Amino acid sequence: MLPAPSTLSDSAFLFERIIADSQTGVVILEAVRNAEGVFVDFKFLFVNPAAASIVGQPASQLVGKNYLTAVPQVKSSGLLDLYRQVLNTGEPLHLPETYRDTDWVSGWFDIRAVREGNTVIVTFTDITALKRAAIQAQEQSRYLDSLVNASLDAVYVLEAVREPDNKANSPIIDFRYRQVNHSFEQMFRVAATDLVGRLYLELYPSVKSAGLFDDFCAVVETGQPYHQELFYDGEGLNGWYELTVVKFNDGLVGTTRDITQYRQNARAQQQKLLALVENGADFMAVADLEGRLVYLNQTGRELVGLDPKQDVTSLLVENFYTSAHFAHLKNQILPAVWSQGHWSGNIQLKHFTTHELIPCQANFIRIDDPATGKPMARGVTLRDLRAELAARHALQISEERFRNFVLSAPMPIGVYIGRDMVVQLANEAILNAWGKDASVIGKTFREALPELEGQPFYQLLDDVYTTGVTYRATEDRVDLMINGRMQTFYFNFTYKALRDVEGAIYGVINTGVDVTDLVLARQQLKAAEESLRMAVDLAELGTWQIYPLESAITVSNRIKHWLGYDPDQSLTLEDILQCVPDSYLITEAVTRSMQVELGGTLDVEYELVNQKTEQKRIIHSQGRTFFDEEGVAYLIVGTSQDVTTQRLTEQELEWQVQQRTEQLERLNTDLRRSNDNLQSFAYIASHDLQEPLRKIQAFGTILQERYAPQLGEQGGNMVYRMQSAAERMSLLIRDLLTFSRLGTQQEPFRPVDMRSLLDEVVEDLWHPVKQTGAKIHVGDLPQVAGVRSQLRQVMQNLISNALKFHQPGTVPLITVTSRLLTAEELPMSFSRQAITAQSYWVIKVSDNGIGFDATKYADRIFQVFQRLHGRDQYSGTGIGLAVVKKAIENHGGTITVESQEGQGTTFTIYLPSQNE
Repeated sequence: MLPAPSTLSDSAFLFERIIADSQTGVVILEAVRNAEGVFVDFKFLFVNPAAASIVGQPASQLVGKNYLTAVPQVKSSGLLDLYRQVLNTGEPLHLPETYRDTDWVSGWFDIRAVREGNTVIVTFTDITALKRAAIQAQEQSRYLDSLVNASLDAVYVLEAVREPDNKANSPIIDFRYRQVNHSFEQMFRVAATDLVGRLYLELYPSVKSAGLFDDFCAVVETGQPYHQELFYDGEGLNGWYELTVVKFNDGLVGTTRDITQYRQNARAQQQKLLALVENGADFMAVADLEGRLVYLNQTGRELVGLDPKQDVTSLLVENFYTSAHFAHLKNQILPAVWSQGHWSGNIQLKHFTTHELIPCQANFIRIDDPATGKPMARGVTLRDLRAELAARHALQISEERFRNFVLSAPMPIGVYIGRDMVVQLANEAILNAWGKDASVIGKTFREALPELEGQPFYQLLDDVYTTGVTYRATEDRVDLMINGRMQTFYFNFTYKALRDVEGAIYGVINTGVDVTDLVLARQQLKAAEESLRMAVDLAELGTWQIYPLESAITVSNRIKHWLGYDPDQSLTLEDILQCVPDSYLITEAVTRSMQVELGGTLDVEYELVNQKTEQKRIIHSQGRTFFDEEGVAYLIVGTSQDVTTQRLTEQELEWQVQQRTEQLERLNTDLRRSNDNLQSFAYIASHDLQEPLRKIQAFGTILQERYAPQLGEQGGNMVYRMQSAAERMSLLIRDLLTFSRLGTQQEPFRPVDMRSLLDEVVEDLWHPVKQTGAKIHVGDLPQVAGVRSQLRQVMQNLISNALKFHQPGTVPLITVTSRLLTAEELPMSFSRQAITAQSYWVIKVSDNGIGFDATKYADRIFQVFQRLHGRDQYSGTGIGLAVVKKAIENHGGTITVESQEGQGTTFTIYLPSQNE
């Protein structure tokens, strides 16, 4: 009984305050009977705040109201009948870890009920957080451990031991332990290593007299499960146990739960309010103003390791804490209690025996004297947080183990949560496969891999999330963006739904293996085989294999056709040699190929005669010999080709080459004669044709100077036009002479400094340069091998044209640059057949002149007598660019042009590098 200290006048008041502040729901229900005294309902007499919070209705609305009226769901839940049974029988009720899901409450509860007179006192503790943490820890453990060690119950596997003949129908004489889990070791205080393999009756002989052995035998023989709660006293065990046993092969699997504490609590009589507090699940204590303990319930005693019969009034609050924690209580918590009337938070108690620090959730209250309103004591309820913290810690460890397993796994693994498939976990292997980094974690799968749009994977994930059906892929194609480029990969992968403890799908786990190399290798092998087959067919090859050790040969149908045999006929080497007039060629070639020191190759050409039609063919055979470790030939494989047409063609070509050679000799003779004629023409053009033109120009000058008055204006104009025509004719003859010499007179190549050559050209053109105000920019120019006079003519014609065809009113701007290119860097316009050097100098001559439409006239301007403008606009013969092109070709190069009307022109010259 609780003593009544002199400072406390009303113990019941203290208990009421303690219960009101308890985190355990407390309800006192009074029986309601009809006129005949028959029970019909309960009525709420008392509801503490914790109970009101759980029920979801204020205590003020519940007290005085009938139970069924206030909470109608209680009838269908079965609780009303259970409470009535407690009222009728007086037997206490304990429903541990009971799950309730109704309109007014949802979660797990520890429910206790005891009769007190005409009332039933009900306590229910919300253990939902603890229960869910434990269930979640078990769920996480299943990812890593398929064993039953996560079970809180003792789990064991027993194998039946039968009569010596050990037949299936022989009587069972014992059982042998095959496996136990960690809970079994802890519950029965025995190591698995000391248990597995030993006999059941040897370890626990009392099960025989208790009838348990016979029950176990019946499970094995009948296959009927066994479930029973029983009291066991023997082999150092004394308590109540809940057993569930099912048949497993020729034995059984059983689980045992220690329900001793539950049984004891269920039988405990909680007759008064003090008994309720005394056996409450929480630590409950009251201390006076001086800090001396007034009351401590049984739970509190057990929590801190005090003897149940010890007088706690001799203890001070200070005794329950370390010095540091008591200082925190004194300086922080108690001032808040005195000023605000309460304080809630976490504290740590000290165990009196082990000195262990026990984490607790605390609710301190100030107890005021109802008469004076002054503080008279303080109370506290504490909940031991060790189990909850351990469960959380176990969950964290399990999650961490799972995370570490995923992150360290060599195969790609990803975990996606919710219907949006948020990437919660992705190991390095899957990030590498995606070509992404860790920044995709936290994004949706669609955001992380947008390149999968149009591919089936978004829908596949949604289907797995919706249906729960696992999707397994074998060598499925996946197109991924890797380093900014879409690339094709192939994967074996699985999408599997993740479920919570209630079976609801909350995500998908993705595992896979990159099999791209395997698929590509198979595709390449298939393509190679197909290419080889097509090549053999296209080349009309025959294939054969010789087996020297067996003196056997196999040939393809094409070879049989050449020989005049049917496709289904089997041939010997002698059959084939009969069709070869010079058969020694084959036998010698085969003999040589079988000598490993000669390289093991076969190459022979011979004549073959069809044994039916006598058609002759020239056959070329090639093969390779395979040797064993001792150098003995065991296989020769090869191909044969009908080269009859090829050999006849070669003979025809040899004849044609001979004929062509003779023809070319005749043409060379004609060409030399033509060159001689051109030399004569050049002499005539430079002397005989120029002489009359000079006389015409001279007489015209005399007429203009001496007889101008007599000629008059019209006559003078005619003379002027005559002289202009003669000058044009003279220029044309000179240009034609220059052009013809380019093709007939070739001087030896010498080093030519293009920069000094260009300086000479600019100096010669000083008058038009000064007249137009032109600006000429010259970059670094190379030294090339060539004929200086021809290269000078090239540069003079290009610079002269740039000056001539400038835009009116615009200062001519001429730029000459160069650079070196390898043969591979030459543009596609450069004929591949014309490439004779490994590198070329590229010289560009650009201007800002009138330009022309290069898409129409780029080829035309290099032809003789081609002009794009009339003589009244620009002077010239139309031969200058033809001379340029001919000179560049004489040097093994080429020239191209780029131009647009009004945008200027660029001529590009390609000349072989001097060091070639």
